[in-house]
Amino acid sequence: MAKNMTVEQLKEVQAKLGLPISPYWTNLLRGLEVHEVGVIKASGKLIVPPSLDLIVSDYEVLDNQLGIALPLVIGGGPQYDALPAYSSSGKVKGIRVTSSELLSQILPVAQQNLDSVVNALDSSKVSAVAMPYSVFRVKPHGVEVDSASGKEQDVGFVGDVVYVDTAPVIAALHQGRIPVLSHIGVDDNGQQYNINATTAAAELVKWLQAYKLIVLGNCPILDNTGQVISEFKSEAALNQMIKQGVINGGMALNAREAYAFLKAMGPGRTVQLTTPANLLKELVSDGAGTILRMPFIIQSYQSPEHFGTARLTDLINDAFASRGKRLSPEYFLDNGIIKLYVDAEKTGGAIVKQLEGVPYMCKLFTHPDFRGNGLASQIMERINADYGGFVWRTDASDDNTSKRFYMRFTEKLKKNGLQKPGMVTGYETIGNYVVFAVNMDPDKWQHTKAAAAYVPPSMLKLHI
Repeated sequence: MAKNMTVEQLKEVQAKLGLPISPYWTNLLRGLEVHEVGVIKASGKLIVPPSLDLIVSDYEVLDNQLGIALPLVIGGGPQYDALPAYSSSGKVKGIRVTSSELLSQILPVAQQNLDSVVNALDSSKVSAVAMPYSVFRVKPHGVEVDSASGKEQDVGFVGDVVYVDTAPVIAALHQGRIPVLSHIGVDDNGQQYNINATTAAAELVKWLQAYKLIVLGNCPILDNTGQVISEFKSEAALNQMIKQGVINGGMALNAREAYAFLKAMGPGRTVQLTTPANLLKELVSDGAGTILRMPFIIQSYQSPEHFGTARLTDLINDAFASRGKRLSPEYFLDNGIIKLYVDAEKTGGAIVKQLEGVPYMCKLFTHPDFRGNGLASQIMERINADYGGFVWRTDASDDNTSKRFYMRFTEKLKKNGLQKPGMVTGYETIGNYVVFAVNMDPDKWQHTKAAAAYVPPSMLKLHI
């Protein structure tokens, strides 16, 4: 059970597997009920060796070493390709038209897949149990309009989830068993229906009120050059990629389903698309695939007084206490602050000043329990959007984790094509600091970087 997981257990797994542990997910995992962590969905292509072996190996670590039991929802995929009625069935808007004949052929194969995955987990001493199809209670999807022809078509025995009976799933988790679920649901009369497996997994996450949906496939989302798109922070960004043809077919359908889930759940939840080899990274670290999330609500203030200077001081001190630092009492006396950013949940923010006529981010703070959730990156992107570019600095010491984060941030901006032509996006070590720039005029950069390096420190060491 996640609540019983210790920091020592996580560190042991981290050292063994070489995983960088995210403080946010570490703290979150340890505070959640057994059913609130997340759900894994595996495509049908992955429930055969050698991919299935990787999934089972990951479950051995999660279940046996960390005490984390995650429900597993499995798709069909290639197991259905040989079915006589499958090749003649079509798709409408990515939905497989499921006739009664096709459904009768799918059901025994779906049961074989379910039994096979449960047996593979049990054989590796990961206790698992197949869930009844009645967990997903559905109604007929009905009619879709074909995009090409404009004609209406009944998609047959395809179900839309009305609700999820979470009782058998939660019971299995409390028994220390992995619930394995197929993509089949039933209606009030016991009639069985085909469900998109990603939709089924997203519905399970919603009804369990869990935090992560991890979708396993052959690869995460790739751009036109074959590079991994590491993050989508809004549905608009996803739709733009779909419009450009970068994402299409089943991946587009799954991604849209993911955002429908995220909109229903709100900030703090994530959908992560990755491969079996990177499953553990997605759960306990910053991940190696594509993460989809709802943007944080970031409020801005022209003056600290509009937020509350005392409250702001507490937020900053809470963020830096674990590093043995606190804010100087004189910080707000002659501050030159031009804007304050704080997220709606009051877990972090940033302060921007004017330095030599250039926006200078003099404070970026996140409560330790929420580091690694993407808030800091989004705040910095917001500052860049507001001012078109800015500078900041951090301590140059090798053990400064913020330095590594800022380096990754600037490199990701350049990789994502957000560096403006002729502008400077990068960093330079000056004295005891590394000074960073995003989209700075080269002449201003030459003048401002030295000024930034010699701004007097405003964080004082705590005397314990």
